[in-house]
Amino acid sequence: MRGKIRVLRRNSRCPKCGDFFEDIGIKGYVCPNCLTVPERFYLDINYRGQRPRIFSDKQGKPLDTFNRAFDLQAHISYEIDDGSFDPSKYIKSEQKEFYFSNRYDSWLKGKENDMAKGILAPSTLKAYRVYSRKYYIPFLKNDDIRDIRSGRIEQFFRQLPVSLSSKYIKCLVNTLENFFNAMLVLEYISKKPVFPKITVNEKIPKWTVREVQDRIISVIAEIDKDIFHFLTRQGTRIAEARALKIKDFNFKEGILLVQRTFSAGVLIERTKTKKEKYRLINPELLPMLRRLCYNRFPDEFVFINPRTKRPYCDKTLNNIWNEACKVAGVGIELYNATRHSIASQSSSGGAPLQAIKAVLGHTDIRTTLRYAMNDLSSQLIVFDKINKSLSTDMNRQQTVSGGKDDNKFSL
Repeated sequence: MRGKIRVLRRNSRCPKCGDFFEDIGIKGYVCPNCLTVPERFYLDINYRGQRPRIFSDKQGKPLDTFNRAFDLQAHISYEIDDGSFDPSKYIKSEQKEFYFSNRYDSWLKGKENDMAKGILAPSTLKAYRVYSRKYYIPFLKNDDIRDIRSGRIEQFFRQLPVSLSSKYIKCLVNTLENFFNAMLVLEYISKKPVFPKITVNEKIPKWTVREVQDRIISVIAEIDKDIFHFLTRQGTRIAEARALKIKDFNFKEGILLVQRTFSAGVLIERTKTKKEKYRLINPELLPMLRRLCYNRFPDEFVFINPRTKRPYCDKTLNNIWNEACKVAGVGIELYNATRHSIASQSSSGGAPLQAIKAVLGHTDIRTTLRYAMNDLSSQLIVFDKINKSLSTDMNRQQTVSGGKDDNKFSL
């Protein structure tokens, strides 16, 4: 047999006791104390004055058992004797193509195609790139994805900055797991590492009342008020309101069609939920919307930034709102003051959850239920029922007993 089967240096010690694995000849390597065996091997071949090290077979499968390494050693010995041995056919698969950074870049290219087909939102692809640049690549850049085990993933998780929110960490870990799922399906790896399960505490959405909304809008410049007036009354997502066109409104029926949105500054002809939905226009908005849509072409955007003559961008709206909050002496973010507030106001007012779900365009009632947490006033009905029931029982008892006190346990 040509060459020598060796254990990778990083796998040369027993994971239980820390002792070196012992070479027992054709039976492989074993820990004499724990009887454990290594998980990765390589072939050290002497060939024409060179010492190529071979870590996998021609298909890129790693030498993760001694038997696999032994079979490959026998095959290479045959090729050397036959004169057909070419080290590049083996070493090539161990080069940069299996580095995490290169495989993740290839995975991102596939996601770019998904975005072009409308399967993936531009904002999601942007997030994947940020995760890679700031967190994945600095830690896993030149790791061979076939060698990344659960312990390495745990190390990655533990070194994440404590300043990150649990929701952001969950997104980081879930995206990394999705990447490894893809690598498993494509057979770049034979086994996926175990990923930690992140629990995110559900927070009650922040919201405000109509009076506070109006106080903030009152200090916004007249040329910008319309879109904020719409957002605080209608309940669409901010990106969906920015993407509304004249043709989306049917004033005869009093409805609007939400069918597109902005994502990372890109207009996409679908909504976040990928479903087009007709929604009732808040009657209070009809005069303003008729004025904005009057004598305009169907494909024009409804809300135009008068400074740029283009639809408002997300950053501009947030800047205008934050400045107005400072003047009004109120501290609440735009999304919380618009969509969240409409949901919470209507829930507190006793509106049915199914109706709120329809207005907001939720696909799952569980999303709408988050706003029911704010409906403290409606909880009074529980105590009213209890108190009325108790009062009725006491009156009935007094009637039966003739109004006498029959409490046998009084002191």
